[in-house]
Amino acid sequence: MSVRNQDWYNLNESIPYPLQDSASAISDGGQRLPSHVLVDLNLRFPSTLGRYAFLGACTVSPHLVTLVILGSQSPASPVSVVPLAAVSLVKPVSQYRPLTLSPLAAGVGGWIVLGGGVEEQFAGRFSSPAQSLLSPRAARMYSPLPVESLGKYNQATALTGLIRLVGGNDVEIVKECREIPGVTPSSVACDEGGQEVIVIRLRETVQGSQRNVYDLYRGPCGKRPESGTCGDPQPIEFLGPVVPDCCGNITLELAGCAEITGLVQEAVLDEEGEVVQVDEACGVVVRCGLSLDDMCEELGALPDDQGRLPGEDDEDFCSVYTLVLPEEEAEGAEEPYEETPGCGSLATWDATFLEPDWTDKAGHMYETGGEMRCDDAGIAGALPCLRLYDVDLGTACRQGQLTFTVRSGLYGHAYSAGMVFGWQWVSDTPYFYTAVLSWDGRSSGKKVLQVRYWCGFAGQNVLLQEVETPDVALNEEYTLTVTIGTPTATGAPVAASITGDGVFYVTETMNRFVLQTGRWGLWADHSRATFTAMQVAEN
Repeated sequence: MSVRNQDWYNLNESIPYPLQDSASAISDGGQRLPSHVLVDLNLRFPSTLGRYAFLGACTVSPHLVTLVILGSQSPASPVSVVPLAAVSLVKPVSQYRPLTLSPLAAGVGGWIVLGGGVEEQFAGRFSSPAQSLLSPRAARMYSPLPVESLGKYNQATALTGLIRLVGGNDVEIVKECREIPGVTPSSVACDEGGQEVIVIRLRETVQGSQRNVYDLYRGPCGKRPESGTCGDPQPIEFLGPVVPDCCGNITLELAGCAEITGLVQEAVLDEEGEVVQVDEACGVVVRCGLSLDDMCEELGALPDDQGRLPGEDDEDFCSVYTLVLPEEEAEGAEEPYEETPGCGSLATWDATFLEPDWTDKAGHMYETGGEMRCDDAGIAGALPCLRLYDVDLGTACRQGQLTFTVRSGLYGHAYSAGMVFGWQWVSDTPYFYTAVLSWDGRSSGKKVLQVRYWCGFAGQNVLLQEVETPDVALNEEYTLTVTIGTPTATGAPVAASITGDGVFYVTETMNRFVLQTGRWGLWADHSRATFTAMQVAEN
């Protein structure tokens, strides 16, 4: 007599579930996965790890039962595969009962139910979702919380769970609706569109109170320099077309006879030249230390004791310097800087990472087997791995090439690896450029080639160029190239490219005011990376 109403687990032993009906269930070795090994599953994982889940391996041996579940961005091909969860049990195992899955990434959780098939031996690997895609009812993604933790900037410890935000006497914390550029409005509580956000602001002055919090907390200027309302002396915003960097600094490179002198006092003189008032002053004077004698080739070109100039007695005036441009330079052409020691003065330099001329400047790198590695990727808020070559190879007119591999990164963070160039250390602050491959491990999984300018390590950086690199992958070796041309009055051309197996991406060429000097080095931020070879040569 047939059974009309089978038990849920008994029924699943006769059908592919929890595999998708479209899955072939055929392993890489050509074996079919028995339908009575896995009879039920419930798995949830964040969308940052993938959109689909599939069974990556199943092994039933005389003593163990092991299953591994992987995530993928595609339901048909293994794109950006990441481990999600696994279970490994010693026989005998409980059948037809939920068993907890061990998460292999943050935010993953669920359970699994095994059937009678665990009594039969089987071993199979599935490299593609098309072979063992899991049903959406059994395994599906979820959108992670937009704010996962709260803490102080650059601090490793952050608050999680339920957090109570408390304002102060003059500070209030409220919930309001705001329009955020690039974010689609999703809050039903916002009648006029927008997104619900946490707003931290100064508390409005109580009506009738003489206390003005905006005047109390305003800065030293208290007004807006760009509007010219700060009063005299007005703050310096630009030097010609040059704007300050992210730290508010402009670096001047003086050439020739130019000298710079700082001003610390301003004196007021009376009609007789006596000092009657001295005030503090702040500024600089750029001058050339040339006398009138230095302006002529011959001595005796100044007025004599009688005030007569040379030539008044039919004597020739002193000859003057005449600037003659090379014939190939047309009028209005950009004139290269004089004396460019970074051009044409370097033979090809190949890095051997075991030599002693490397210095750690932040996180730790170490040598192994002739390669350089960074494994400091597991600490949120940690400084990046940075190792510099101790010899200044110059920045202008150089081309640097780096062969490296990014193996993994810290979940929930943007992580990157690549090279440093143009390193300068000024007044206890590092100024440098980075060219890196960067992964967004927080939400979109976006992969880009970036060039940034840094002022210190604490997030003070400016994104100069970015190009998406969707075809790059973890655990693949790539060659990163940075090319810096000859400096002109408008800067030096800088471009970066990344190449690999079937991969080529290049940034747009940009003009940057790079210095002639500067060191090269290795960079890894929240990522585990291996650096195989590096070379710097004349461009």
